[in-house]
Amino acid sequence: MVFIHHFVPFDGVFGGINIGYILGEFHVGVTFFYVLSGFLIHHRYSEISNWSALNYKNYFLARVARIFPLFFLLNLFTYIILISNQPDQLPKNLASFVLNATLLKGFFSGLKFSGIAQSWSLTVEFCFYLFAPFLFTKVKNTLIYPRVSFFLLLAGFILVFIFSPLRFYGFFGDNRFMLGYTFLGRSFEFFMGCFLSSKLSTWSSEKSNTGWWTYSGLLFIALAIYLLSSFRQPTNYGVHTFPGLLVNNFFLPVIIIVFFKGLIFEETLLHKLLSGRLFQVLGKSSYAFYLIHVGFVQQFISHTVSHNLVVIFILINLVSIGLYYGLEEPLNRYFRKKFIAKLV
Repeated sequence: MVFIHHFVPFDGVFGGINIGYILGEFHVGVTFFYVLSGFLIHHRYSEISNWSALNYKNYFLARVARIFPLFFLLNLFTYIILISNQPDQLPKNLASFVLNATLLKGFFSGLKFSGIAQSWSLTVEFCFYLFAPFLFTKVKNTLIYPRVSFFLLLAGFILVFIFSPLRFYGFFGDNRFMLGYTFLGRSFEFFMGCFLSSKLSTWSSEKSNTGWWTYSGLLFIALAIYLLSSFRQPTNYGVHTFPGLLVNNFFLPVIIIVFFKGLIFEETLLHKLLSGRLFQVLGKSSYAFYLIHVGFVQQFISHTVSHNLVVIFILINLVSIGLYYGLEEPLNRYFRKKFIAKLV
């Protein structure tokens, strides 16, 4: 979905519907990702009763081992290429490299698309990783999560009020940036995933093959995307409007957990398809795909092999699978073995 968002394959109005506008709102794949992240982290770690310093350290190092090695290497190559093309801007690019390598760039609206442009979302993800254990320790009733999300949102507005006048590379530069690109504005998406995880045991008796949850979820997701496209402006996506942010950050996550509930508990054709070996492999390599689908790998394929988006899409998937089995997973195992004595 995010690939289609970045490279809308075709535009035009059909039956009064602007297909290009709809495909342009496929950035909602990021919302799927955040809800899924909340679900997985809660499902795996929420029952830990002793969040000692050692357990927290092991938990965090496990997240670092999973995310950082491949990201660091691809980020390094990105800046080697950038610095070689811009030798007169070496100090600026070195500073940008550090902010990207440490994921601090995601707090600055003026830097959020520097380096690996799409990695702004990793900053949001890691903020959740840092926050989640404290949340799991203090909150046992996930119905409180919306309140926590409200207070995080309020903290975001306060930070914008304090720092936006300073104009320091857009550090919490404005409310639209805070709502669209920071954990404070997007925590509700993760918390909906946590809520779904907390309800698994309650809903375990609801297994069926009706497909009601799956396909009604898909229907409402399609409706949400259409709503976002209806808010589209000539120079802005629908999500950049206030109504669009409400749909994307608060309505869509609720609908996504309806869809995910269907995938978990209903024996549908889609459930079987996504459970197959092909999609397991594509799922494992999806992080590598996310990192390279925009950037020097995609540009190299486009310039040297083909401009056809289908060809580019297939080749990026093949490269991603190679990166997963050749680099990402071996590096993950190596760093876990070397630095994590006892995984939580």
